[in-house]
Parts: sequence; structure tokens; C-alpha cells
Amino acid sequence: MTLLAPLFLVGLGALMVPVLVHLIHKHQKEALLFPSLMFIQRIPYKDVRRQQLRHKFLFALRCLALLLIAFAFARPFVQNSAPATVFDDGGREVVILVDQSHSMQYGDRWDRAVEQAHAAVDALGPADRGTVVFFAERAQAVGQSTTDIAVLKSGIDAAKPTAGATRFGPALQLAGRVLSESEQPHLEVVIISDFQRSGWDRMSDVRLPSGTTVTPIDLADGDVANVSVAFVSVRQGAESGQERATVSARVVNGGADAVEGVPVVLVLNGQEVQRQSVNLAPHGSEAVTFAPVLLPQGLSRGAVRAGTDALPEDNQFRFVLTPSNSLSALILEGSSARQNQSLYLRRALAIGDRPSFRVDVRPLRQFRLSDLDGRAIVVLNEAPFPTGQAGSRIREFVQEGGGLLIALGEANGPGAWPAEIADMIPGTVGERVDPSRGPTALATLEYGSPVFDVFSAPRSGDFGSAKFFRYRRLSLPDQGSVLARFSDGQPALVEHAVGDGLVLVWTSTLDTYWNDLALQPVYLPFVHRMVRHLSGYEEVRTAFMVGEVVELTDDSPDPLLRALLRSGEELVVQAPSGARQVIAPGGAQQVVELRESGFFEIRQLEGGSIPPTVVAANLDPRESDLSRLDLAEFLGSVVPFETAGGGAARARELTLEERERRQRLWWYLLVAALFILLAETALSNRLSRVA
Repeated sequence: MTLLAPLFLVGLGALMVPVLVHLIHKHQKEALLFPSLMFIQRIPYKDVRRQQLRHKFLFALRCLALLLIAFAFARPFVQNSAPATVFDDGGREVVILVDQSHSMQYGDRWDRAVEQAHAAVDALGPADRGTVVFFAERAQAVGQSTTDIAVLKSGIDAAKPTAGATRFGPALQLAGRVLSESEQPHLEVVIISDFQRSGWDRMSDVRLPSGTTVTPIDLADGDVANVSVAFVSVRQGAESGQERATVSARVVNGGADAVEGVPVVLVLNGQEVQRQSVNLAPHGSEAVTFAPVLLPQGLSRGAVRAGTDALPEDNQFRFVLTPSNSLSALILEGSSARQNQSLYLRRALAIGDRPSFRVDVRPLRQFRLSDLDGRAIVVLNEAPFPTGQAGSRIREFVQEGGGLLIALGEANGPGAWPAEIADMIPGTVGERVDPSRGPTALATLEYGSPVFDVFSAPRSGDFGSAKFFRYRRLSLPDQGSVLARFSDGQPALVEHAVGDGLVLVWTSTLDTYWNDLALQPVYLPFVHRMVRHLSGYEEVRTAFMVGEVVELTDDSPDPLLRALLRSGEELVVQAPSGARQVIAPGGAQQVVELRESGFFEIRQLEGGSIPPTVVAANLDPRESDLSRLDLAEFLGSVVPFETAGGGAARARELTLEERERRQRLWWYLLVAALFILLAETALSNRLSRVA
């Protein structure tokens, strides 16, 4: 006798309960009425009889029931009652994996996959159990471990290829779980797929149970021709007051033969706008850039299409263009500003892309309250913080979510920050510092900040080569707000939150007067990152991949989606196939899962004045790579090499769990304990009445 879970025998300690019940229980005597005993002398009486067990048979029943329950939970089984091995001359547990990814739509692959799946189901014998698993990036079982052939066949007939990418891992994990729970003596997996190389991660640790027979059915067609549009980038900007977009695409040849004269077409709102042609080398790619196009008002649906072949869906890449979300910046200079003091800053922002920047420069004395309308940030470029209505308007602008960049520099010393406006700057401004040992440098950067995160990778920008000849001392009560420091430890860039807005303080200048940072390659991205961070800018994605999720939040960078969500009305999401999903305001389901390729439209359910927004979903570019796996390497990595591809070992060792599961002694022990407890209850009631 062997126990699968011997720790449950600790429960035998419960046998003390009946002992205590029988020893502590006091027998109650019936009181008898008697005439007055006042004239009889009281004699003390002591009961010296020892406690003894009464109703020993009842006691034995209770102990036996607890003993059986403890042994049932310990899962006992007899080692010699079942053979140590099982042979494959009995029933089979067969898991049929059917690739449902988009590449199965190439030519007639899906039709052949359905035929092979039906043939595998027809091969099941009366003692066999079968499961059909359809998989792409996920896996789903039909008729798990069933003998009902009709259920399996109906599931095969109802299935269709999806827009998902091939992933073998989830399917093999599901198959392994079904096989490990099976009691059948023979385990088998049939994989029906085109075996794309991109669908298998060689580093994944997916193993099928020992002794499993794996039968691959390869539906690939050898070397195939497939042209695809792998990626599209869009650069938007305003020119002469008109919105323009420059579209670039990468066209890929997945075949082994060169392809010449492939037409590449730019389509905007259903109309062909431009056309080019490219020549593609075997397994090569080419970049195509179209001339800038004038964008109409509002949202536009675009696509780049290239050639035709047996897998048409990846011959186009869809994208969505929203009106340019350019950022407007106002640069204010002090009365003693140098000539071209803001030249470097203005030119750096003028060539900005994603987003573009609109920049105005004016003296502080010419500042009007209306100048802040529509602005994203304000720059005090060596200008003191204004007082009166101007200062109150800038303070209000920041508190409501605007950004303020302060360059202390030459003219922005301690006198520029009186006590009533001290809350707009994170510390106390001091005198200028001239390093006595020569120029200093930026030595410490906070790479976790959005200002510097793009510079964290190797060779992404060198701030150490910039020389700083002077800077303004800034004493801080909170050192945690420092984003950059000089080599002597003094703050260079400090962050400060004011209401819903943000203030950045640069303790040097933004031109070449106190440093030469403006001459370094990092200056332009540094300035762009500061302005983006101050404005809270997030780029609106032009395209997504199938399988991604779009979060519906009222702070989305998409202005149309923000307006729809803030309307407080029910929204409807219409997929390319016409399927609809209703989004309740404030409901739990606040995401859109992109399960199809095409345009998803999000609009108000009952109409409304807010225009709909659109999300473009495209195939995973890896699904266009039809190159095949090395089957021997693949099969050898999921099962022992000698069992992969057929001819599993005729016998395999039964595990302890399998032996115990075959006997199920625990079930009989629990039934016996139940009958004993019922008998104990009846006997206990009878004895209590007799007593």
C-alpha cells in the first residue's frame, strides 16, 4: 500500500475527539423529590469512581469513520494491483492541432487542412478519444477528449482561418495538458500546419508527455512568391496653412525569385493618389516614398498597396491620418535680450516632426493675455516672471495643465523671483557660477524621465561632450526633482509641478552664450523632448497590429476618441466584418481587441454631433514570412527525438498519479465513512433515549 499524499495522515489526530467526548461526558441522574430532610444529619459523600468508556461500539464507529476519511485524503493505492507500464494496443488519446493563422489562406492550404483534419478524426477507433485544437496566436479546443466524432467534425466545419499570427507554443501547451490528464495507454498529436518558421520560439520550454507520438502534416508549398507591405510611416506638417503628409512604405519580397515592376499605390479615402513601381530582389525589400499630399479636413483613411499574389491581405497596409496635432510655443525674452538669443531654440523647434511645432518669439513687454490662447508651452528665455495680470495669466495657464520652461541665464537672477511668485520655481535662485577649474559638463542624467529616456541606449547621444562655462546656482529643498546635474553636483535641469501643469528650470542658457550645448547633436532631440514633456504630448498611432488592444480612456492622445468618451454616451465599435461591440460609459469593458484586419470604426450608438474615429489594424509582418521550420529540429525540441514523427515506444512507465487515478480507492473509503457516520448517528440517538 502506497500513499500519494501522506501528509493528510496528520488528520489522524482527530481520533482524540471521540476519546474526549466519551471520557468527559457526564451521565445526568434524574432528581427525585423527597420530604423535608431538615431533621436528618448531613453526611458528606465523595464519588471516587474513575471515568470509564461507555458505549464502546459507538466509540469504535466514530474512530473508524475519522480513520477512513484521513486515509481517503491521503490517496492510497496498491503498487502491485496495476502494471508498471501500459502498451499502445489499447485506446488512443489523439489531439489534432489545426493551424488557423492567416498564412493558411495562401492558395488552397485551408481547404487541405480541413480535409486532413477530417481524415484524422475518421481514423479514430471505438476506444480512442479525440480533441481538435485550432490555433493562431492563441489556442482553443473543440470537444476536449471526446468519443463523439460528430462533435469534432462539426467543430472542424465551423472553423475559419483568422487574421492572427502563427504561434505553436500555446497549442502545444494545451495539447500537453490534455495528454497528461488522459488515462489512455497511447498518446498522439497530429499537427496540421504550413509550419512557418516565425511561429516557433526556439527558446520556449514546451514539452509533450514522454511517449507521445507526433505526426506532422506539412501543407507548405515549397518556395512560394509573396509580396507584402511590411511597414508604413507618415510625416505630417503644415505648409502655407495647409496640412500635408509624406507617406513612406517598405515593400518586401518573400519569394526566392526576383520580382520586377511591382506597382505600389497610395490610396487616400478610397481614391488612388499616387503610383510607383519597384524591383525586388529575392528575399529583398525596398523603401518607397511618395510625394507630399494635401490632406482633406478631418480624419482620413489611407492604405499602401503593392502587387497581387496568393495571399492578398498582406499586400496592403492600412493607416489613419488625423489632423495635425502640432504644438504651439510662445518664447518670451527679457528687455536686455541679446541679439538672436532664441535663434537656436526657435530653429530647433521649427524642424520638429511628430509633433510639429509652431513658435512665436516676442519681448516680454509686448506680452498680451490673449497670447496664451491655444498654446501648449511658454518659454521664459532669460526673462523674469511677469507681475500683475500677465503673471496671474501665466500662473493660471500652468495650473490648468500648460507647460513652462524657464532658462535662468544672464538676466534671470535672484531679483526676478519675488516672494509672491516663489511657488512657480522649485527653489531659490542664486548668483551665477563660473567654474574655477575650467568648463564643467553634464555628469548625471535621470534616464527614467521622459526628457532623457530616449538617450538611455548606447550611442543614442552624448551630453558629456558639451562644455558649460557658466550656470546659475539653484538651491532646492527637494533634491528628488533634479533631472540633470553638472559634474560638481549642482542642478542643471529641475522639474516642478504646479497644479495640473509642469515647470522645467534650466540653470544655464539655451544658446551658446554660457555653453556650447546648442552646437552638439543632442541639442535638437533634447529641446524636443523637453517641450513634449511639458505639453504632455502623446503621439496618435496611425496603425495597429492584429492581436493588439486599444484602450478606451478619456485621456487618449486621439482627440476624437477623447471627445467620444467624454460625451458620456454609449459607443459602438464596428469591426471590418460588420460585427458590433457596444461600450457602456464607465463600464468594465473599456478595450477594443483587434481580431481582424481592416478599419475599426468607433462612434456614438445613437448618432450625435461628434464625428467617429477610426483604428487601422494590419497583419503581423511576421505572418508574411512563409519560410518553413526545420521539422526535425522542431519535433525534437517538443518530444524525445526517438518518438517524434511516429513510432512511439510501445510501453511507457505509469506515474504514481496515474496508478492512483486508475484505482480510485479514496472514493470507496469516503463512501464507507459516510455509511459509518449514518450508522453512528442512528445508534447515538437510540442510546440517548435509553439513557
